[in-house]
Parts: sequence; C-alpha cells; structure tokens
Amino acid sequence: MIENIDEKYPVTSGQTVIKKRGETYAVKDVRTGIHGEANEDLQELLLLCDGTRTVKEISEEISKGYEESQKEVEKKVKKSIEFLEDLHFLHFADQPGYAPLIIRDTDLEWPLDAAYLEITNKCNLKCTHCYKTAGAPLPEELSTKEWFSIIDELEDLGILTVAVTGGEPFMRADLFDILEYLAAHAISVNLFTNGTLITTECIEALKELNPEKVVVSIDGATRKTHERIRGRNTFDKTVESIANLVKNGLHVRSNTLIYTENIKELELLIKMLLDVGVREMIFDRFMEAGRGVENTELIPPLEVGKVVSDICSTFEKEAPQKIELKYTEDIGEQKTPYSFCGIGTSMMTVKADGDVVLCPVLSDPEFTAGNIKDAPLRELWESTIFQPFRECSLDDMVCHTCPHSTECRGGCKARVFQHYKTFCMPDPWMCAARGQKWPEK
Repeated sequence: MIENIDEKYPVTSGQTVIKKRGETYAVKDVRTGIHGEANEDLQELLLLCDGTRTVKEISEEISKGYEESQKEVEKKVKKSIEFLEDLHFLHFADQPGYAPLIIRDTDLEWPLDAAYLEITNKCNLKCTHCYKTAGAPLPEELSTKEWFSIIDELEDLGILTVAVTGGEPFMRADLFDILEYLAAHAISVNLFTNGTLITTECIEALKELNPEKVVVSIDGATRKTHERIRGRNTFDKTVESIANLVKNGLHVRSNTLIYTENIKELELLIKMLLDVGVREMIFDRFMEAGRGVENTELIPPLEVGKVVSDICSTFEKEAPQKIELKYTEDIGEQKTPYSFCGIGTSMMTVKADGDVVLCPVLSDPEFTAGNIKDAPLRELWESTIFQPFRECSLDDMVCHTCPHSTECRGGCKARVFQHYKTFCMPDPWMCAARGQKWPEK
C-alpha cells in the first residue's frame, strides 16, 4: 500500500494514448512502449488521472455515479490506481501538474493502429536477401514536408505505432526531423537499421527522442556468416552499434535472417546478444523476394523452423531475466482473429515514393492501393486491395482448430502468399516452428 495515497496525485507520462477499439480501449504509453487494454470503467478512471486531482478526489467523483457506498467505491478506485501504477501507466506526484491522456479515436470501420514508413529506398549495403532490392533511391522520393503531412494524416486516422524503415533510414539527412515530428505527435516509433551508420552523435539524439525500439539486423555470430548476407566490413560495426545502443539505455531488438549457413551458429548468436543486453530477438526465414530470388540456395527447409523454436524455448526457460524470442516480425499490439501482422485490418505500409501497399514485402503494383500524392490516406486505407485480409479471420482458415492458431493468427501473409499464392492460409514457417504440419499446396 502506498503511504498517504489519498493525498497523492496520480498522473500519466503525458505521452499516454487511449483509443476506442470495439468494446474496449487500447492504451499505450508511446515513450515506453507499455501497452494494454482497458474496459469502460478503467478508461474513465485513466481520464481522471491527469495530475490535477488527488486519489481521494478521484474516488469521490467516481462514487457519484455508483449505487455502492462511497467507502466501497474508494476501495476499488485505490486498488485500480495501484494496479495501473504497477503496470507503469501512472506514477504518483506530491503536487498537482497537468498531463492529460491523448485521445485518438476515429470512425474507421477497420482501426488503423500501425504503419511501416519506408522513408527511403537508399541503402549503403546491398544485402543478399533484400526483398526491397534497396540501394538506389526510388524516383521522386517524398520530401520532409510530405512525410510530415503523412504523419498528420496518420494521427487523424488514430495511429499508435510506426516502423521507420527503408532502405537504410540513416541515409536520409532529415531522419531526425521525421523522428522528432513523430515524437511531437505522440506516435510510438520502431526504428529499423542495419546498424552500420550509427555514430555517437546518433545515439545521443536517439536518447533524447527515446524510440520504443531500435531494431538492428544481425545475421550471424561470426563475421563470415553475417557478412555472407550484409557484405564486407559490416559485422564488427553492427555488433558495436548494438552494444552502444543498449549501454545508452535504448531498447534494442535484433532481427536475424535464418538461412542455410547460420543455423549452426544460432545458439552462439543468442548468447552473444544476451551478453550485450539484447532481450528481444526475431528470427525470420530467408524469403524468395527481391535479391533473394537470385540466391534461393540460401533458403533453408521449412523443417528448420522447429530447430529454431526449440533453441529459443531452451533459452527462454533458462534465462535469468525475461527475454522474448519470436519467429516473425510484428509491430502491432492488437489481438484479433485477423492476420498476425494486421495487413488491411490494423496496419498499412507507405513506400518512399508515396505508394500505399500491403506490406514491405508485398509491394509490387498488384499489391498497391494508390499513391498519397493522388488520394487521401483514408481513401487508400479503405481500398479494396485490403479486402482479402478483411474477409479472412481464423474461422475461415484451415488451421482454425490448431492449438496455436490464436497465437500466430496465420503468421506472415507475405510468406503465405509466396507458398500458396493466396492469403487465407497459414504461414508454413510458423507451423513448422510450432511442430505442426502445414497444409499442402
């Protein structure tokens, strides 16, 4: 029990967003990445915790709307406030100070929670697997002002999280202008990078902005395996950047491409990353897309998914502190019966030239809704290009009886399309990782 709790002022960080989603509310502190779900009563309580009222005053106000005795209501209110403080959505101040929740509601039929913003196709590397074939910038890439305009539209559409990616984001001179604009609009940021261009000055600037995650790609525990994918003289700099980011208090997630030559190093890689402080890791299988089409000999058999899963499970069980090891990427938090990644139901992707596409991998003309230079983002989000995903829930999939179905929700739809040439099927990599047999083509 907090001492003298009645006289304390419960308050959020000032960067906490609340958004109605069906019968519940999504709650997210965009400075910390902490997120959760609230019912009507909890969201009412959160709205009152703006730093201007004491716990006693909040209890008195809420009790007016209930038939229960004020004493009973006060007891429940205190318990709920302490619960929110334990989850780090609130802290207690001794003096009043105004910090309201940010309400982000829209009337969209399909709430837009997350977006990938590919701010450039330009990259300093030419990775063997790159599904974007990144290197040279796209013709007519968006200007700083155009990205600001997109961010404004995304805010109006109720966005919670964006992934700033590329190409390599650090190739843009205005990267920090874009990141600062996102921070000013209380939009949570996952910044994706190959890690080779991160300087001490970059890290200092990132500390000021405090992105939710810095996602760094590392594809082996040794120079040989990493540089087989990323190119010469990249391994040492990437490892150094990861260590420096963690040392400076930034949350780092590693992304690892699983291919034929690095599987034997997976345990060593996880140990190396744990040693420098990384606690969240993603392991994705090499895909036959972009430059990957020219290097299919590096694609491992699907059965390797179980090997990866078993190694991850062993580390998660034995780790002295919480770690999270996953088998595919996901930047959203919404738990729905629709696709794992949220394509068309809660997530969209904007390319460097303004094309709105299904996802970073599914970005060819056939997967394009249109361009933001020609139509408002809302209109593009309502495009029929997303309809296949809005018509495919777990109940429509052949795997709906699988014990893991609510966890993976069909997995990565780009991998699904590559394998089955349709979308309403399960991701065979996710099936393999869970020891399940994936359906035949």
